[in-house]
Amino acid sequence: MICTLCGREVKDLIEGVCTECFKKRRSLFEIPQVVKIIRCPKCGSYFFRGNWEEIEYEEALLRCVKENISVFSELENEEIEVEIREITEGRTKIIVRLSGVLKGEEVEEEKLTEIRISKMQCEMCSRISGGYYEGVIQIRAEGRRAEEEEVRDVVETIYSLVERAAEKRDKKAFITKIERRKDGTNVYLGSKKLGKQICKKLVEEYGGSFTEAPELVGRENGAEKYRVTYSFRLPRFKKGDVIELWNRVFVVLSRKRGYKCLDLESGEEIICSEESIERAKYISSVSSAPKTVVTYVRGDEMEVLHPISYSPIILQRPSFVDERTKEIRVIVHSDRIYPLPEWF
Repeated sequence: MICTLCGREVKDLIEGVCTECFKKRRSLFEIPQVVKIIRCPKCGSYFFRGNWEEIEYEEALLRCVKENISVFSELENEEIEVEIREITEGRTKIIVRLSGVLKGEEVEEEKLTEIRISKMQCEMCSRISGGYYEGVIQIRAEGRRAEEEEVRDVVETIYSLVERAAEKRDKKAFITKIERRKDGTNVYLGSKKLGKQICKKLVEEYGGSFTEAPELVGRENGAEKYRVTYSFRLPRFKKGDVIELWNRVFVVLSRKRGYKCLDLESGEEIICSEESIERAKYISSVSSAPKTVVTYVRGDEMEVLHPISYSPIILQRPSFVDERTKEIRVIVHSDRIYPLPEWF
């Protein structure tokens, strides 16, 4: 085939000319001199094809270029690269480099363009700024005041679950605010559906229970609109609590799906149901238990010094005590002493 411009004989022609002549008279791609991109000034996400996406700036530039570039239809194996040349307030000048194969020949072309950033608050940030919420999780404890460490742990778990939902593009997966009150802590959520899912996870993780109370707050597009308050209650007893039940003294080991408890006399571990634990009486906490000296361990008995009077006391040796034990924490209850395991 003969090129109509240069007269060279080539294997293939493009619009009647060879590849070299084609590149001189036509461009491999077209892109506007100015391309606009929308960015949320609060969270930094970018708006593409009706969706807000949290991506890096360089990736956003490449996406923006790919959505605005027009490539010659016969170019094969095309690759687009973006090189930042200059960044100023709200503007970025970039080199757009296109490479590919045209009629068996490798070709490349580059052009300069400008990306202009428009600021617009995304739907999620707009709702957060406006105080929007559909659900409230009240963090409380059954029959006691929830400790600060417990509440902090629960709030961190809620944050983690909300972040996980946001990664799955749940537009209402956000925390509007956290309210500290005398009677407990309230977490305000953008989604009532997510609030229920989180409460179920909290019960799996920490035990306890939750209830829900919907409240009609208006109508939207002809449908009734509700907010739901979820009252999540931590269990009555927590890990490390020493309790009395069935005339025996136990320490709570865990509280998932019932209470796992350790008998401080025998060293036996048992599972107590929520029903049976209602009859239990709180004695104290492991954290406040005093230390004392173990004078000897022999067979099924051991001797310790009373932590207050220092008089020797002979006890039944629980399974978690052996001959190597020289010092131990104890619980004093009803004129009796109960040793605690060293590993607690």
